Amino acid sequence: MLHREDGPAIERANGIKMWYINGVEITEQEHNKRYKSKTIFTVTMIRNNNSNNRIVGWFENYDKAEYVVLHNVNDIQEHHYIFCVIEEMQGNTSYPGVPETEQWFKWYKNEKRFRPINKPEAYNRVVNFGIG
Repeated sequence: MLHREDGPAIERANGIKMWYINGVEITEQEHNKRYKSKTIFTVTMIRNNNSNNRIVGWFENYDKAEYVVLHNVNDIQEHHYIFCVIEEMQGNTSYPGVPETEQWFKWYKNEKRFRPINKPEAYNRVVNFGIG
């Protein structure tokens, strides 16, 4: 039975490609819709002691994720989260590995806003806050 999730099941020398799932031929577009990995950007709120972290969203691009953080959309800070991190991850995976992008923010109470910062030293060996 022809089946391949990571590309065409048949690749001919003349360049023709055919996609099959469980023996059923599908179009390349159908295959990509089902199996192509998508990049997502997770936004995770973090308390100072790394307990009770809260994922507040997954976004298709960095700009949308950053907007939510910088504008404290829907009061994501909730008066007790100190840090926020945006992580870029590949979809369709059970353990994404090290994020391609990781941007940290800190809440400045007097300014009532998040500002970008370097990753806090306490979290240098920790990744995947948004997925685990």
